[in-house]
Amino acid sequence: MGIGKAFGFGLLTYAGANFGLYIVATLVTGGDIGVLFSSFELVLLMFLGPAVVIPGQGFFTIGLLIDGFTLYWLFVAVWLLVPPLLGAIVAGKTGEEPKAAFLGWLLVPIICAVGVVVVSYIVGTPAIAVTITAILYGVGNGLMWSGVAALMAGP
Repeated sequence: MGIGKAFGFGLLTYAGANFGLYIVATLVTGGDIGVLFSSFELVLLMFLGPAVVIPGQGFFTIGLLIDGFTLYWLFVAVWLLVPPLLGAIVAGKTGEEPKAAFLGWLLVPIICAVGVVVVSYIVGTPAIAVTITAILYGVGNGLMWSGVAALMAGP
């Protein structure tokens, strides 16, 4: 039961934080909010997008901020780092033991990556390289943040 709670609450937190930060970033950087809701694919990518970005990309983006500050790169870094961190913390707190929290959070980016792959097949860009890369990045993000979930679960 602990894995299910950790997965469910972690996924809700992750998707909610992604959605909220994407909307805020669009508004602050001068984007058109109407375009975001123009298609089902864009809305789904708002919820699931960062799961298919290479693990650690947020830290690289912070390096870009040091080189030359722009508001856009600040929001990209926040979007890549904060939702998985919040999701892992919530998964850790709701998981009943460290193993359940670890596995519950590990499933979240993998499921998100599978969702992005399904959307890419619906849109019409079924490339095997995209599929493999998305799944591997989902597993990498899951492994990267699952330690945080396990640590938050405590003994």
